Amino acid sequence: MTELPGFVVAERDALLAHIEEVFAGVGREGGVSWSEAEVRDMYGTPEDQAKARAQDREAGWQSLVDDPKWRPTCGVGGWTFLDAVGFRYYLPAAMIRCVQTGNDEGIEDHLRLEDGKFREFTAEKWALLNLDQRRCIRRFLEYMGVVTAYVYGGIDASGWQKSLELYWGQIPMEEIAVPKMERGRGHRPRKERHGS
Repeated sequence: MTELPGFVVAERDALLAHIEEVFAGVGREGGVSWSEAEVRDMYGTPEDQAKARAQDREAGWQSLVDDPKWRPTCGVGGWTFLDAVGFRYYLPAAMIRCVQTGNDEGIEDHLRLEDGKFREFTAEKWALLNLDQRRCIRRFLEYMGVVTAYVYGGIDASGWQKSLELYWGQIPMEEIAVPKMERGRGHRPRKERHGS
């Protein structure tokens, strides 16, 4: 990968820690596994899907980051055939790979909420993501846009940017503080006394 400026390297390191933090403890129990998604794509029976699911016995999503056998860019199965549990489980491993390599790793299109017939289908995959995880995904997309601009001269950064524009850019990065009202002091304007 191209040598990145210091501020990008600092953000990379902070982002990796952020991903680890907000997705810590996320499991796959009851959800679709990666091998199972491949079988679902090939119209496998429920029995075939169960056998495939039993093959995926990794200790957690963290172990997939450096596992050469896990291919998030595969042409069969993958992101489209996961449920919300599986999507949330595999997403941080793919995000970390993207950050480490500067490449898409097959996730860019699956973080885009386009208008049309697949909008609800895509949104359902994100249903279990909490606010902190959504903030992390926004930060990830912003980072990948910057890195892609440095590595490829901005040619391929438009996909990351489009994902931000269509949904993720609306996620607030900080808590919005609601001002406390003092007793007896609301937001209504005071009535003026007549004749004073």
